[in-house]
Amino acid sequence: MMVLGVDPGLDGALAWQRIDGGAVVDYGAIDTPIKIHKNTKGRVQRAYDLPKMRDTLIDLVLDHGEEVRAVLEWIHAGVWSGEGRAQGASTAYSMGYGVAVWEALFTAFYVPYELVTPVVWKRAMLTVGNYDKDATRLQAQKLWPRVGLSLVKHNGRGDALFICKYGVRRVLSN
Repeated sequence: MMVLGVDPGLDGALAWQRIDGGAVVDYGAIDTPIKIHKNTKGRVQRAYDLPKMRDTLIDLVLDHGEEVRAVLEWIHAGVWSGEGRAQGASTAYSMGYGVAVWEALFTAFYVPYELVTPVVWKRAMLTVGNYDKDATRLQAQKLWPRVGLSLVKHNGRGDALFICKYGVRRVLSN
């Protein structure tokens, strides 16, 4: 069985863990596929690369013919950022859009998924009081050394890995 964990932001990631007989036998994480383009005012913008997101899901999961479950971080407008400050409107929109895209992909490919808030998965998976992005990345680096987590910009991978671990725990407890 494969369990997926998704941090849905533009700086987010998709993580996976394959479990067999109650043990994790493989794991990994990739950054959310994005594309860079210029808007009408000539400013560079980042956007979700929907075809690459679809193809990534097909290549990673659907071509292997195994049972799959997914856990998707659920963000809503006005949620605190984890560092004690509110998100801006464009960040809240982008995160909500990312959640919707992943939900649509999982639904289209019949992947059962669960939504989980950051507070829930962080309390279940992380050291008490150590909930900021960089602390998550550093903890993930120790648990999953094969995944590239050396740069601060890889904090989405760290979050996705812990969201995935949360999903593995839920699957194994049922």
